[in-house]
Amino acid sequence: MEDLSTNGTSIGGTLVGRNKRRKLNDGDEIQISQSDVYLFRYPRHRFIGRFEEAYKLGDMLGSGHFASVYKATEKASGKLVAVKIFLNNRKVSAFQQEVAVLMSVNHKSILSLKETYDEASKVYLILEYAPKGELFNLIIERSKLSEPDTRKIFVQLFDGLQYLVCCIPHVSYIHAHLLTHLLARARHRPS
Repeated sequence: MEDLSTNGTSIGGTLVGRNKRRKLNDGDEIQISQSDVYLFRYPRHRFIGRFEEAYKLGDMLGSGHFASVYKATEKASGKLVAVKIFLNNRKVSAFQQEVAVLMSVNHKSILSLKETYDEASKVYLILEYAPKGELFNLIIERSKLSEPDTRKIFVQLFDGLQYLVCCIPHVSYIHAHLLTHLLARARHRPS
């Protein structure tokens, strides 16, 4: 981890120091302010330089400022996954924040991070695939949802939000945009 903050970042109670780096260990507690403390976890499966050996990249599903998302197939099992590809720029805080949140999440209503591949020019996040897409796209596509469909979605949203706020150690806020993209509609079956 590289400390780019102006107020200092502590790991396990020890100040890192501006523009200095420290290797993170699984379970390290990272404090970026008085009230913002995060627990660092490595993904269960983390690989260096073997993405193309394990997966076949498919169609683009979407893109953002820092990454693009593709459908991919795991070669060994034929299972579909979503792959978020970041250019390997360690200073992109959006990447670091997203990985930190995804690594600590394990809930049925939220897409999970399965594994990562760290290569020289790119970082690949292997995510659970939601065949029906994002909730955000469903809302745009339909513009109006039935009351039963809305009820099902809100139960999933509030269940996922409750988990994020109450059960993820030291999470003080969740950005609304991040929520709509993380919460899967894969389990939502409209009538």
